Amino acid sequence: FALAALYATYRNYKLKKEDNEKLVRLNQQVRAQNLQISKQNDDLENKNVELGSKNVELAETNTRLDLLNARLVEEISEREQSQRSLFSKDHFLANVTGRMREPLSMVVALSQSLMNEKPRRDQRDQIQELQFAANSLLVLINDVLDFSKIEVGKLSFSSVDFDVNEIVENIYKNLKSNKATDSVELTIDHRLPAQLNGDPVRLEQIMGYLLKNIQAQIPKTASIKLEFWRHELISNDLQMRVDFVVEGKLKDFDHLKALLTSPIADDSNNDLNRTDMELMVMRRLVELQNGTVELVENAADVTILSIVLPFRLTEMPKVAVGTEGSQKIEKIDFLAGKSILVVEDNKVNQMLVANMLRKRGATVAVANDGIEGLDALAATDFDLILMDIQMPRMDGYRAVAEIRRLKNATKATVPIIALTASAYINEKEKAQLFGMTDHIGKPFSPEELLEKVARVMSNFIQPSDTEVMPAAAARG
Repeated sequence: FALAALYATYRNYKLKKEDNEKLVRLNQQVRAQNLQISKQNDDLENKNVELGSKNVELAETNTRLDLLNARLVEEISEREQSQRSLFSKDHFLANVTGRMREPLSMVVALSQSLMNEKPRRDQRDQIQELQFAANSLLVLINDVLDFSKIEVGKLSFSSVDFDVNEIVENIYKNLKSNKATDSVELTIDHRLPAQLNGDPVRLEQIMGYLLKNIQAQIPKTASIKLEFWRHELISNDLQMRVDFVVEGKLKDFDHLKALLTSPIADDSNNDLNRTDMELMVMRRLVELQNGTVELVENAADVTILSIVLPFRLTEMPKVAVGTEGSQKIEKIDFLAGKSILVVEDNKVNQMLVANMLRKRGATVAVANDGIEGLDALAATDFDLILMDIQMPRMDGYRAVAEIRRLKNATKATVPIIALTASAYINEKEKAQLFGMTDHIGKPFSPEELLEKVARVMSNFIQPSDTEVMPAAAARG
């Protein structure tokens, strides 16, 4: 019995020991879990603090974004209001200058027609002065409309062939007629070709502004040399340099140099007088053609103002070898044998354009409005149509839309050049949208019109009658 009691006591002791050891292990696990939970709580608290800080930053960012959005909405509203104001101004200027362009177009065309009639020398001089004045007025009208384009460097320049000697003669005569000095010399580099391709009107405008305003600073005793040089020739590109050499001290050389060569200041400066503005416009016209202006004064009181402008060489005429090795010019006109329809309600413009084309060998038909133009096209196929935009009964846009819907592919796809005196900036895009092939603004010189006609006809391929023109079918 005693042995059994002792064994029972030992067994109970061992069981309690095992239970105590289990309890110790459980207590250790609980303490470890408590430590882990405490650490997790600390991490969560730190994260809550961090999130709180980020929430504060986010709230500040949202506040700044709200301010920026409000400012952006305000700027957009101001810009839209400014654009509406500019559109209203452009619309007014377009209407006013459009009315000026029509009579000016007649002056330019009639003067050119008179020049082609082989006038006497005294008449030729008067007609050239008339042409110079008309071109200057045309440039002035365009500058009023294109001032914003000048500022952003998007002013367009024509690309026509012109007589270099004729331009030089006009500039020289203008210089002498102002009589700023009694001594004027002209030098022309013999390496300059007789013809160049570029914008002769802008060239005369640049030189006109320059001569007009420089002469005001020249003393009467000064001598002037006007020199035209071939500055550089690379492939088909020629740079012409015009040197204006004054032997005599200018009245305000520093101010002149600042206007012509210093960085252009903010255009908000309202202290510029008319002379300064003309010189600034002249400089911008040179720079927009990738040209340069340089003004230098040496110790001997000789001032040299140099303008370098890029031009392109014109195509050489065809040459055929005659008898005994002699050579003759073979004059082949690209309009010979072509049939052209002129749709124009202005009788003077109609006559001048038709005569110009007929002298080039073209067969010309005329129509007074869009309805007559459609009737003429129904009766005859034409190689080209010159279409005025503003006409009674049916305007040019409607007439072209009707032409492009014709089932006859030859008639529906005839190239059409829009003739317009409208001065809207997007007139060319609008003309093309309505189905015009190209666009030329009135008034235009014969060279400009012929250059446009040549480009359009050289790029046009006449389709067969069986071809379908999806673009034409989609218009209207």
